Amino acid sequence: MRLCYNGGVMRGRFCILAGILAVLLVICACGGEAGENLAAIPHGDACGQKYDAVKVTTDITEYELGETVLITITNFAVYEIGVKMPFYTIERYDDGVWVEIRRVLCPCDMRCTILSHIVLAPQGNISYQWGQKETWCCNSSSLFQKTCSEQVPSGTYRVTSSINDSATNCSHISIYSAEFTIN
Repeated sequence: MRLCYNGGVMRGRFCILAGILAVLLVICACGGEAGENLAAIPHGDACGQKYDAVKVTTDITEYELGETVLITITNFAVYEIGVKMPFYTIERYDDGVWVEIRRVLCPCDMRCTILSHIVLAPQGNISYQWGQKETWCCNSSSLFQKTCSEQVPSGTYRVTSSINDSATNCSHISIYSAEFTIN
């Protein structure tokens, strides 16, 4: 340490080189090979390319009507990822296009404060359960609206999630699960 603080041209260059080597050693110690962790960071125009630092999955690919769907969002990156509200949406393939199904996120007729996003830690995940119900606020005979729901029809579905990636300055990246069927 004292060698770097005593000055001199050679000592200064030596200290810079030693610092660079120390950083490289830390990178290698954290993930085996330096390229291993860096490969998990999207490079280039990650906003417009296939993005694989985050995955959205379901527990199985075929469900019976009424069976609970387990949805998991996993961050495979080596840095935090923001998952935007709503944390997931369900889409049904209908006449050649994907259509988002309705989901009530807050109780009807209630003021609701919800998070704008959650942060997934590196290698972290979060899971949700969806009961195959489409929900919406509907009128009732009382002064207040109530939540109405019905079983979604048989068909092909997928889950989507919107994320923010601060490492690449990309926001609103849409991540899709594999398709699953409800019979």
